[in-house]
Amino acid sequence: MRSSGPNILAVNYRVQLVGGLHARPAVRLTQVASQFASLLTISAPGKATADAKSIIEVMRLKIEENGTVEIRAEGSDCVEAVYALIRCFETVDEG
Repeated sequence: MRSSGPNILAVNYRVQLVGGLHARPAVRLTQVASQFASLLTISAPGKATADAKSIIEVMRLKIEENGTVEIRAEGSDCVEAVYALIRCFETVDEG
């Protein structure tokens, strides 16, 4: 976990979703991200950075199972936003 200032948080996370970040988990991720005021991005080594609130941008990342991503938030609710996305990654297959 890295904090670059009072309203910025970046966390590296290993995606353990079976099949990677395919359509269903990507939709759920963008729905959760859209609930926050913070600017939320997801990036992976060697790939572009995606707006976590955009399904098209998230799907373009083609994150594979066991791939590492950086979840970054900038804004007043950055801590809550990052941890909500982590919980989303961890529970999306549960329903």
